Amino acid sequence: MYIVHVIEEFGELIQRWEQHDSYVEEVKRLSKDLLHESESRARQLGAAKIDIIEDEGDAAEKILQIAKDKGVDTIVVGNRGFSTAEEFLLGSVSLKLTHHAKCSVVVVR
Repeated sequence: MYIVHVIEEFGELIQRWEQHDSYVEEVKRLSKDLLHESESRARQLGAAKIDIIEDEGDAAEKILQIAKDKGVDTIVVGNRGFSTAEEFLLGSVSLKLTHHAKCSVVVVR
């Protein structure tokens, strides 16, 4: 089992913000906390082999590349519940995965 968390790229505007470094560090800390909580829960549920992958960039692209590189047969991804119009405007990670993954994708609400 791979538990993956991708921190979306920080845009140009936030990089100009004077508190950029502390914000980025807080996001990275929260990401690590989330990954460790997820790993702990998976172990409690009986997962024997777990690999943690943390990355930065376009979440859908990174997940698709990891799935390809690792030979993943199923991707399980959460859905924030955006409406169709918001998905069109914002681009949903789960939507991109369901359209471009070479394996099965399970979207959990």
